[in-house]
Amino acid sequence: MNRGLVCILFFSFFVSLSLKAQFPDLRFSHITAEQGLSNNEIVSIVQDKEGFIWLGSLDGLNKFDGYEIKVYKHNSSFNSLTSNYINQLFIDSHDLLWINTSNGISLYNRDQDNFINLRVYKGVDAQNNNFVTSMVEDSKGILIVANDRGSIFQYDRQNNKFTTLGNKIIPSILSLSLFNDTIILVGTRAGLFTYNRKNNQLKNIKVINPQQDKTLSITSMVIVGQKLYVGT
Repeated sequence: MNRGLVCILFFSFFVSLSLKAQFPDLRFSHITAEQGLSNNEIVSIVQDKEGFIWLGSLDGLNKFDGYEIKVYKHNSSFNSLTSNYINQLFIDSHDLLWINTSNGISLYNRDQDNFINLRVYKGVDAQNNNFVTSMVEDSKGILIVANDRGSIFQYDRQNNKFTTLGNKIIPSILSLSLFNDTIILVGTRAGLFTYNRKNNQLKNIKVINPQQDKTLSITSMVIVGQKLYVGT
C-alpha cells in the first residue's frame, strides 16, 4: 500500500470538536416515521442534482423534497424496489441513483418514477450472493460493487451486466473505497484489505483494536488528502 496513506481509526462514533467550534449555534430538526419516513433506522443518505434528499432505511426508500416524503417499497410489480432492506445509496457521475439492497440493486428510473432491478450474481445460491453492501465509481465511470459473501464485481454499462473481479475469497465485505483506479480498499468483518485490479493481488492490512487486541470490522471509509478515515 502507498506509504503516504495514513490510517486513522475512529472507534464507535466520531465527534468533530472543530465542527462545534465553527458552528456554535448548530441546531438539528428531526424527521421520523411520524413525519412519514418508512422506517426510523436510516442507513444511507444522498442528494441528487435536482435537490432531492434520498434516505435509505431498513424498510424502504424515502424521497424528501424539503416538505414532503415519498416512500418507495417492494411490491408485486416487476419495476418496484427489489428489496425494502437497503444497505447503501449511491449517486454516480451520471446522476443516476443506485439502491444497494439485500436482494440485488435497484436503479432509479427518473422518467418513470420506478426502478430497473439488477442482479450482481446469477449462479448457484443467487439469493444469498445478491446481498449488496457497497458501491464505488472510478475515474472512468466504472462501477465496482461488493456483496457480503466476499465477492467484488465490476459493472459493464454497455452490456448491462456484472462480472466478478478476481478469484480471491475475501471475508464478508462491508465497505469499499478507491485509493486510485487500480487499488480498491476493502473493509470487511475481518479487517482491511487492498485489492489490485491489475495484478489481482489481495493484501491484508492489520487493523487492531489496541484495547481488545482483536481485528476490527471496517464498516465505512473515506480518504481525505493522504489520510484514510476508517469507521468500525
